[in-house]
Amino acid sequence: MTWYEFFLFVHITAAVIWLGGAFTFQMYGMVVRRGGDPEEIARFAGRAGSLSERVFVPASLLVILAGIALMINGNWDWDQLWVIFALVTFAASFLTGVLVLSPMAKRIPVAGPTTSVGQALIERLFTILRVDLSFSTRSSSRWSSSRGGRRLDDRNRSDHPRAVDGRVPCPTALEG
Repeated sequence: MTWYEFFLFVHITAAVIWLGGAFTFQMYGMVVRRGGDPEEIARFAGRAGSLSERVFVPASLLVILAGIALMINGNWDWDQLWVIFALVTFAASFLTGVLVLSPMAKRIPVAGPTTSVGQALIERLFTILRVDLSFSTRSSSRWSSSRGGRRLDDRNRSDHPRAVDGRVPCPTALEG
């Protein structure tokens, strides 16, 4: 296994944990909110916040760090639109979490999670998270739509680090 393949594995695995977990939370959160029980909504919001800090934040940091390592090891160009979009989206998501979501989540226990103010905060929190998730998945879908992260014209570049006889091997057997 090369370093590039290792970083690709870490990048994809962390993205699945981060975005897949966030998507699952959104779906389960909709079910809990439709149930209408303020106590259950408050418990779910508290558990989701705790799990986010312990799992999703580290996973999102692994995504960006492994992505940077892929850019360096894979001889990618930093000026590609999808790379810029992914970096801007990550920065926006990270800053939204630090500057908006975290302070808002910390106000919920103070306001009382079952009060109307606490429930309104929880609703606002989930709305912001839904928007954040939609932008984050847009940046990750660009990676998958570029055929394993490689541009089609990269397959014929002799200066590419994985080039053999002037051609870059296909990442999967299906692309042959």
